[in-house]
Amino acid sequence: MSDTTIKKAYELGFEYEKNYGGCAQCAIGALYEMFPDLQNEAIFKSASGLGGGLGLTTFGSCGALAGAVMVLSQMYGRELKDIKDPERKRFVAYRLAEQLVAKFLNEYGTVICSEIQKNSWEGHFICTMNGKNF
Repeated sequence: MSDTTIKKAYELGFEYEKNYGGCAQCAIGALYEMFPDLQNEAIFKSASGLGGGLGLTTFGSCGALAGAVMVLSQMYGRELKDIKDPERKRFVAYRLAEQLVAKFLNEYGTVICSEIQKNSWEGHFICTMNGKNF
């Protein structure tokens, strides 16, 4: 992926989050817009509960990070039919995920949803459930 593609996907993901919510699905949707041949409704749908640090609790890892790693894994991970992974494909996905985590740590100082929100939006939580901030 070129730096231009990464930057555009990043900006599009923020725009989707602002307009539609669901950070994990917004990251996946942005990447799918950049790589339409990858689009997979089951993967997009499976990310529904990852938003807001898992179920909007903000307790877990960043949903956008999780969604992006899902797409990286879709591109470079092992397949169920090759669960024994004789070619060790999963290690490509591990390495790419590690690199993405490093970028998150560099930019946000953490991968935990609540800490990202506290550090990035002047202490305002953008994830809420039933009108409550977590």
